[in-house]
Amino acid sequence: MRVNFILTEAGISMVLGGKTRTVAKGESCYEAVKQALLQGASEEEVLTILNRDFDRISDAVQALREKRITDDVTISGGQVFFRGAPVHPTLTARMLQLLEEGFDLKPMARFLENLMQNPSYRAIRCLYSFLEFGKMPITEDGCFLAYKAVRPDYKDIWSGTIDNSIGCVVEMPRNAVDEDPTRTCSYGLHVCSFDYLPRFAHANGHVMICKVNPRDVVAIPVDYNNTKMRVCRYEVVGEYEGYYTEHRHILGNTAVATAEAPFEVVYEGNGDFPPERFELLSDAASHAEEALKNPRIERVTIKNVCTGIVLHEYENPYFEGYDTDDEDDPDEARYEIVYAETADMIADGNYAVHESKFDDLDAAKDEAFALHKRLRGIVIQVRDRDTGAVELTLS
Repeated sequence: MRVNFILTEAGISMVLGGKTRTVAKGESCYEAVKQALLQGASEEEVLTILNRDFDRISDAVQALREKRITDDVTISGGQVFFRGAPVHPTLTARMLQLLEEGFDLKPMARFLENLMQNPSYRAIRCLYSFLEFGKMPITEDGCFLAYKAVRPDYKDIWSGTIDNSIGCVVEMPRNAVDEDPTRTCSYGLHVCSFDYLPRFAHANGHVMICKVNPRDVVAIPVDYNNTKMRVCRYEVVGEYEGYYTEHRHILGNTAVATAEAPFEVVYEGNGDFPPERFELLSDAASHAEEALKNPRIERVTIKNVCTGIVLHEYENPYFEGYDTDDEDDPDEARYEIVYAETADMIADGNYAVHESKFDDLDAAKDEAFALHKRLRGIVIQVRDRDTGAVELTLS
């Protein structure tokens, strides 16, 4: 007897032996069932296909129940264990998938063994998900590959002092690397995923391929959607050839991208603060931190002018706020304060103008008296900006 079925976007639904059975498109037996139905298969023939697939899955499950990958890594009952302790679900799910699809699990087992040497609970929990998100390959010996943009002389972008030529091993004491993931720009050796590279690209520099042992990962900062990390050691094993040719649409035109000072610091606040450019990211960061001590600065931004990407943005918690006097439109305020060494200099137009303007005459006079106390020996006048009349003179 032919099978009654309906074909949907999700798969095939049938009635077999008085029961409804759906075979989703993603199931391994989907194509075989579809072809059988196209040829007018009977219920028995379709059930044979489904039972054969069930037997195959059962065999795989049995293999999962009792499998030792290495001395420390085992699989039992659909769960991966390290020295008898269950492993994080994300890593377990991926290892079971690889096993079912016939891949050699030893690289993943070695990765797990290396990872479990990491003293950081957060790194052990988060690292594998980070690698999947960043599409960062795992090596045969259980390490992983990451990227690093460097300067034309193969020195690091941050300090310009660390050699990142192929074959170099770069390391620093682990306790000198900031382990706090909320501090996005801090002490440590930095590597990243491929998607993070445009933030630091120079267009006349190089992109290096770095091998990192999972035990040497210290922090995965929370910014930039989990695409960079701080480590205490890495080995430079290769160079990504042609990056700046293939990705020029990301980096901007060559004239801009080859700028000698690619890091721009922009200041916003209560006053006029011109932007500054720096050759080293470390210098840009230092100036940004120093600027945050100024209560007149509200926000500091570091930008890579090669790509136009904002690297860091800092809010100043000590910002004192904007001037309230005539904040809406100071050019429309009626009174101003001018000062010079002599009254003749003011009469000749050789004077300085106070930055604040006033609609209220009394407020202007109060500010003039306060200014007079600070600037001894200076002639100060309050003037009507519309008529030029002098409302107050202090000398």
